[in-house]
Amino acid sequence: ARQRRTHAGPRDAARSLADATPPVDVVLCHERLADMTALDLLQLLRSYPRLLDLPVLVVSSAATREAVLAAVGAGCSGFLGRPYTVDTLDGQLLRARRALQTRTARTVAEGARMLSDEEFDQALERFANAATEAADEAEAHFLEGTAHLLREQWDAAITAFNRTLRYNALHADACLGLADAWRGKGDLDKSREFRSRAGEIYARARQWRRAQKIFAELLAESPPDTPNPLLTEAARLLRDGRIDDAAAALLAGRELTPGAPLHEHVARACQFTS
Repeated sequence: ARQRRTHAGPRDAARSLADATPPVDVVLCHERLADMTALDLLQLLRSYPRLLDLPVLVVSSAATREAVLAAVGAGCSGFLGRPYTVDTLDGQLLRARRALQTRTARTVAEGARMLSDEEFDQALERFANAATEAADEAEAHFLEGTAHLLREQWDAAITAFNRTLRYNALHADACLGLADAWRGKGDLDKSREFRSRAGEIYARARQWRRAQKIFAELLAESPPDTPNPLLTEAARLLRDGRIDDAAAALLAGRELTPGAPLHEHVARACQFTS
């Protein structure tokens, strides 16, 4: 993340840091490193907004269904079972690159440029189009990835789920753009509505740090009795039986409202489970 910021040239300085290109094109990571696993590294990388799009290929000697699913869940861009050929590596690199090339990304970038020029109405149109398209594409690729998983077509599943992650991130970026554009037009209620929506998208994608930042800004502008959105999300995850994700949401939410009685939130959520 520091390198991406440092390598931004003079022309990039006026643009958002999120637009800067990292000097690293792809990460090829063995399943076990000296100080952590590949999954730990993936979760760490994906917690940084500037590294959401960085392709990461995991190399493993155990290409089991469980190993592939775990890597997909952590946000890998490809999975290479050892031993692998150069052709296999080339195919994975090409697949990872194609997953990042989207028309929606260009629409979001256009909206950002219009926003910086204070062309708020045009920016709203671009961001609204991008948000709708990104939401539709994310759902379509998620269903596609699920179908590939059922057939144990691992490479195709990884590609589809990575596109889901990419479109979810673009959806959130478009919502943040809409929030800034509405703020520029003076409609603070609309601005808060879309900022909250972006936070919800990041929370559903388990991007806790980004969700936390957005919700912290919203809570700072809200009345003291406003519910903590991350604790609400944690309750939903508990009811769905996603215990680990619920725990992560609770920990992220506790930093926003340190005095919140977490045991009460957990107890209430468990009333709706077996």
